[in-house]
Amino acid sequence: MPATSIAPDPHRLSRLVSLGYEAPVCFGHAPGRDDRTREKEAWNLFAREAARTFDCQVAMVEHYAPDRLERSFIAAGGLDGFGEAFSQARSAKAEDHYLKGMLDRPAGAVQLGTELVAPDEMRRSRPYSTLAMPWHLEHFLMGTILAGDGGTAFFALGRTAREKPFVPGDKALVGRLLLSHLTRSMVTRREVAAVRGANAVLASVMYQAPTGLVIFDGRGKPVFINEKASRILAADDGLALVNGELRAESAIAQAQLSLGLAAMLQVTLGRPVPAPPTVLVARRASPQPYRVSFSALSPLGEGSDFPRGSAVVAVIHDERRASGATVPALFRATYGLTHAEVRLCEALLAGQSLAEVATSLDVSRNTAKTHLARVFDKTGVRSQMALLRLLTLGARA
Repeated sequence: MPATSIAPDPHRLSRLVSLGYEAPVCFGHAPGRDDRTREKEAWNLFAREAARTFDCQVAMVEHYAPDRLERSFIAAGGLDGFGEAFSQARSAKAEDHYLKGMLDRPAGAVQLGTELVAPDEMRRSRPYSTLAMPWHLEHFLMGTILAGDGGTAFFALGRTAREKPFVPGDKALVGRLLLSHLTRSMVTRREVAAVRGANAVLASVMYQAPTGLVIFDGRGKPVFINEKASRILAADDGLALVNGELRAESAIAQAQLSLGLAAMLQVTLGRPVPAPPTVLVARRASPQPYRVSFSALSPLGEGSDFPRGSAVVAVIHDERRASGATVPALFRATYGLTHAEVRLCEALLAGQSLAEVATSLDVSRNTAKTHLARVFDKTGVRSQMALLRLLTLGARA
């Protein structure tokens, strides 16, 4: 493990991770004022605990959605008044070099402040004079929690000039032991919230959700399986539930499923472990694999939103897009894509990350990046999000 300037107490860190899963994270979708107030209080509590855990003057969580202000959110802990001052600066659209440097980075990316902005340039900026200088803040660490069309969420730590500067080893520690969990928490809660009606009974809505949901208790035994998951598991197309255990035909996928569930059960017991990656489960009837991700459920609370005893939820994605023949024919003719480039587009449409695309296509990550760059050149887009929009529109044509 590289040297770090952060040495968090394991008990504090486990509590912080728990708070990250506990805090409501469906920004802008709280059905009432009281829920919105509780949401803000939960994130402020998280930020205060983060400042103490990482021994910093300030810790902050921001959900940045400039085109949908109701989704934007700022919570700060450690310095009285900093959150309000930062919110005012953001509302005034003050130029923020750190924000610019982090906007295009994927979830889980962590950077030192000096890697984003040179110290001299930072001190000349307006945000520094209005935000950092009054509180004597000098050293920063920034991480991306969420990235995409739904808005971008960031986590930040700040220290004064008299304190230790952050070092490269801090990036690995924060990314592995905190951001991986925050990302999992936000994504899972957002997916669950997307199928909740403001006046609906949650259990009923979850049961009819278009995404497969299997909820496990603290012993790893299923206590809830919604209708979509029941159909997926009953089909026995590479993924099944056998004696209360998720089973994949692939030995590698099976090991990943077992490790994923075990890791999240450890989180519910207060042990700081990294969030497991999404598991790809191959299918016989489709080239598009199931995608299974695990998340802890309210390890500090009573879990009133979920069945009694709930500890971990497995979210099963069953992506069914346009057929492979439609997309290649359209895009090969229009943009002159090669067979390899078409396969990459299909994998992106199936919801895979670039790393997962490389694995599923049995190529190196650099080769996948090369294919993607060529697709960008041929289609005239500049980001994966823009490419996905173009592919989706094309697939529907």
